[in-house]
Amino acid sequence: MKTCLSPLAICRILLVLTTTLAVTQVTAAGLNARLDRMKVFVDESVFLTLTYRGDRQVSGSPDLAPLSGNFEVLDQSVRTSIGIAQGQRNVVQEWIIKILPKQVGTFTIPPIFLNSLSSEPIQIEVVEFKGTGAIVDEDVFIEIDFEPDRPYVQEQTIFTIRLYLRVPVFDGNLSNPDAADAVIERMGSDKRFTVWRNGNNYRVVERQFMLFFETSSPTSIPPIEFDGVVSVIDSNGESRRLRKRVESEPVNFQVLPQPREFTGAFWLPAKDILLVDSWQEQLPDLEPGVPVRRHIKIDAVGLREEQLPGLEYEQNAATRIYGSQPKLSTELFQGNLHAVRDEEFVVIPQVENGKIIVPEFHLVWWDTDEDREKVALLPSIQVSMLTSNQKSDSPELSTTGPSPDTAESPVDVLTREVDKFWRYLSIALAGLWIITVATLLVMFLRQRSSLPKYEIEDIKQQKERIAVRAIRNACDLDNTVAAQDALLQWAKLRWPEHAPNNLIALGQISNSAAFLEALAELDRAIYSGAAHSWRGDALWKEFSKIRKPWIRIKDRPRFWSKFSRPRQRLEELWPSESA
Repeated sequence: MKTCLSPLAICRILLVLTTTLAVTQVTAAGLNARLDRMKVFVDESVFLTLTYRGDRQVSGSPDLAPLSGNFEVLDQSVRTSIGIAQGQRNVVQEWIIKILPKQVGTFTIPPIFLNSLSSEPIQIEVVEFKGTGAIVDEDVFIEIDFEPDRPYVQEQTIFTIRLYLRVPVFDGNLSNPDAADAVIERMGSDKRFTVWRNGNNYRVVERQFMLFFETSSPTSIPPIEFDGVVSVIDSNGESRRLRKRVESEPVNFQVLPQPREFTGAFWLPAKDILLVDSWQEQLPDLEPGVPVRRHIKIDAVGLREEQLPGLEYEQNAATRIYGSQPKLSTELFQGNLHAVRDEEFVVIPQVENGKIIVPEFHLVWWDTDEDREKVALLPSIQVSMLTSNQKSDSPELSTTGPSPDTAESPVDVLTREVDKFWRYLSIALAGLWIITVATLLVMFLRQRSSLPKYEIEDIKQQKERIAVRAIRNACDLDNTVAAQDALLQWAKLRWPEHAPNNLIALGQISNSAAFLEALAELDRAIYSGAAHSWRGDALWKEFSKIRKPWIRIKDRPRFWSKFSRPRQRLEELWPSESA
């Protein structure tokens, strides 16, 4: 007996499912725990951040007693932000805890409890430092760490720079690595923490890069240099500023060539490579001569997207395969590059000996952790065709027989009714959208003759507006690194010929003492390890003062002012150098 459900009954079912999902999400609310680094050296501090998101604030403080076994709590702070989006109140609370591992080893940070909430456990690795360094100055010195020390050609090499500071820094520049025949990419933003070394407490600025050597030969990285102004106490007990210039030792690499035993068509030195297939969950119906689409993703750990080749498969008469333009992307995840190649194939199967055969897809690569060749594989698919005396003409897998039961189940009826309801609803919404667009277009054409012609902003002004918006966002989020990058990027657009290369130089050009002091405060926060306590409202306030106001054009027609933002023009911030 077949059962038909009305649209009203379907809506009731969907309402119950939606309510159940909402209750589940509220019940599952908890603390999200994360570390700013998953691997640290002994005597280095690390920041543990606990984040709560909900519609109301949580009282109290996290119970940090579970940390006392393997960690020492050095400092903690809390910040709260409250916003309203789509009529809902959103509260975000963050507890930032500075901890210091007590010994070398791999430890688990246990769940942290706050009232009825708890976080998930996190693993952290504490190791001995085995890099290179040149301690020529007890107040400021640089250490270099790299992994692996004997990389293969085109293998990912993580190059870490650590600047140790025992004195306040007012202005400074830290150079980046440079190497011939190598691709160098920055890994995220600078990290800041503290460490005890030789009986002294140092603030550390850590900067990481990824190196991909293009040739197999001995390669040297020149010394990393720091040049800045620091504050020291002289023999009379008075504070005075001195210029410090220190450098690390050069780093020498022996880049290994591609192994002779590698059999792949493309050299792929990676930590892991996976093939993800859209047919893995459900095999589509395969019919002779009927094209079907197949998405295959290559997910490679330790490679750049430019290194990923197309997949290899056997060309035969049984199946015709056509590829499309791939989508490439690269992201940084847990200290490694993840390159993804997403490609869609059109597969047109043919019949051979009563079977449809889709060949295997494979990719040969070199596992740099195990130092041996591996193959990422999607095995071939064989589908037997049904004979003429069988009930169904559609192909089935050779390991599965045809189903004799053709009666519809209640689930099939519900699925069909839901699909029909949403199809009708989609058609109605599309019709309303077309009517709305047509109405607005007619109104626009009627008013077009009365619209004045406006001067179009040039590309430079548009880029400056984007840079100013980035400065505002960084100040709102109290993000020191983003604020520095946005300010220097804005200065590069403003003075392309001789752009200032640091914050102090930018402040000196402005001829504003208050703006210079705000920039100096940002600079101190970056290099003194006080980034978590810096607030960007003062910097934005001074930046807004030195900017000339935007001029709004008032002669727009009433219709245009309703449907578009007012035209604005950014005046010159300071007189040009030629004036």
